[in-house]
Amino acid sequence: MEETTKNNFLGVEKVGKLMRMFAIPCVLSLIIKQRCFTELSQA
Repeated sequence: MEETTKNNFLGVEKVGKLMRMFAIPCVLSLIIKQRCFTELSQA
């Protein structure tokens, strides 16, 4: 049962925890990408 839970965490975790797991890296990558494009356009 534990092996199934590890492989199926998207189906068993709470939505709030999943949002934090995926939203934070996504937002950080968008910020980093925007800063890179902004600096390239100013050069």
